[in-house]
Amino acid sequence: MRFFPAALLSAAFSLALLACAPSDDGPEFEITLMDYAINNSVPGFLSNGSVCSIYVRADFEGDLKASDIKMVYLRAPDGTWWDFDEADGSYSIDTFNAERKYINSAYLYDSDHPYTYQLGTYTFEIELKNGTTVSKAFEVVGPDDVAGSYVYSEDYTGATGTGYLPALRRAYGISAVRTGSSLQVSYQVDDIHATNGYLWFYDAAGEFIASTNYFYTSPDANRPFYDPPTKTATVDGIDDLSNAAAGFDLASIAGVRIVLVNALYGASGGFAYYHRSISQKGVVISN
Repeated sequence: MRFFPAALLSAAFSLALLACAPSDDGPEFEITLMDYAINNSVPGFLSNGSVCSIYVRADFEGDLKASDIKMVYLRAPDGTWWDFDEADGSYSIDTFNAERKYINSAYLYDSDHPYTYQLGTYTFEIELKNGTTVSKAFEVVGPDDVAGSYVYSEDYTGATGTGYLPALRRAYGISAVRTGSSLQVSYQVDDIHATNGYLWFYDAAGEFIASTNYFYTSPDANRPFYDPPTKTATVDGIDDLSNAAAGFDLASIAGVRIVLVNALYGASGGFAYYHRSISQKGVVISN
């Protein structure tokens, strides 16, 4: 059993880990940080059929170049693995960023178990052309930093036992209404682990065109994000967006997804979350 790739994913929560020393006759570098995010996406979002998947990113310091790399591996706790066959970004490595010094891929999934994902100790390995291998172990845990064996989506119908943890649940009951220059999106949240989120927008052809900023810049301990369960987000203009395609305007929005996250705030460096869910697409109607 192997992992298989899909499309690029945006950022996730990070774990700082111990560095590994490279060989003296190879490039001088070390892996300084491993980041990951486990995704629970609505069935059909990924063309490969997976629901639970993982994103990984390795930050490094030193003079490592894509041309130095023979192979990159991600090894799961049970010994299954995924190999990044091309180090120049043309196949499995979505990004080798020499300027910002990181390697990442996204939506890696277990083809035999599309509705679950393993937790535990993973290993990221960089095999160099000179024969040296540099590796970094890192822990993948459940929402709210709870250790376990697997997370499973709400679509999973198999047996669960000790160590099985629910993945971050997806938002549902989506209503999106455009009135003039304002778009109001309502949805339901039914997961105590959801701490924040944002919106993804699509045009009439189904192409992604923009996302919003996070709903909240920091958590409110006295009023958890999931309470009340019915949430409303209003977008009034470009200032509410974190990125947008060229020529974007609110009138071009035809569909919206709710992205919920389980975030650890105050972490130094890395990403803002390490579990997220991706909802079905809601249709925007004009009032």
